[in-house]
Amino acid sequence: MIKFFRKIRQNLLSEGKTGTYLKYAIGEIILVVIGILIALQIDNWNDQRKAQNELKGIFKSVQQDLIQDIATANEIIEQYEVKQKIYTKLLAREITSENYRDYGATPNLTTSYQPFTVQKKGYELLGQFKINDADQNDTLIVSISQFYTTISQLVSKSNDFVQDNVFENLQYFQEMPWFVDWAEGRTTEEMITYFTTSEDYRKRAALHKILATDNHLKFIEQYRDEAEQLQKQIHLKLKTK
Repeated sequence: MIKFFRKIRQNLLSEGKTGTYLKYAIGEIILVVIGILIALQIDNWNDQRKAQNELKGIFKSVQQDLIQDIATANEIIEQYEVKQKIYTKLLAREITSENYRDYGATPNLTTSYQPFTVQKKGYELLGQFKINDADQNDTLIVSISQFYTTISQLVSKSNDFVQDNVFENLQYFQEMPWFVDWAEGRTTEEMITYFTTSEDYRKRAALHKILATDNHLKFIEQYRDEAEQLQKQIHLKLKTK
């Protein structure tokens, strides 16, 4: 093609048609510029398509994290609901030496909990993604960012509070003469007396209830509810892309 254009220019010059040659040369330059612009636009479209595909993959990753978190949250919530009933009876002094064995979780109320670890693989990928001007105001991206910078941090801090309380109670139990039996899952009369009549244990249970079922549980429930809403937003977004 280049040889073809060169031959035309040579013929025009040899025939002395300088004016025509200049017009042709200018036209050829314009065609080259247009070709370059078209090529650049095509490259830009390709880059945009790749970026959109990458963003779509990130949305899917966030969605999978949310689905996993929702399932984990439901499991923890169910466990807390069982413990809540025992807390109520213990604090009301309704658990006695006679019915103690009917409430097997009584001796472990203040020394067990399940931390809720928020899955952030997708959110971290979004943080590494180069967001262009067109995507900066994307409502879904904004929603994801706000979600992970607010409620997930509250859950994390609540995890720490409950964990610290559990460790403190374990250290206290370690000084008790029945500690080894308790740790091995055995029951003694001395243990039953402590867990059913001790004011110290009632106070420890009351504090743990505040940190666990009154706060930690509420944050997990809030996280689950907001995660379900965000997961629905992502689902709709992926359907329209």
